[in-house]
Amino acid sequence: MQSVYFCAGNTFATGDRLATALLQYASVLARTNGFDVVDVPTRRADGSTGRTSLVLTPSSQIATEALPPTAGEDDPADEELVERLRTETQLRLNPRSPQPERVLVTDMDFDF
Repeated sequence: MQSVYFCAGNTFATGDRLATALLQYASVLARTNGFDVVDVPTRRADGSTGRTSLVLTPSSQIATEALPPTAGEDDPADEELVERLRTETQLRLNPRSPQPERVLVTDMDFDF
């Protein structure tokens, strides 16, 4: 599990894979002038689980710190979110230009 420090002193704990994907995604958003809202599963100080919504912008400041393992508690996880963050990170690093629409010459109307 990792502690995530976000902007002006907000801190929450989440799973390792999710914290890493979040940090990488935030870094790419900053480099590409991107924005997104991400809803992250978290573990509260009392041991209960919850969710934290983050607005990621180019000026967002985010850091992570590994926490010691907690016996008997699973790390908060959301594999679909991890995959979405990784996919979005890759798409922003390697943007694909749109493919032009194919038009057959026979479909065009020419007036000669």
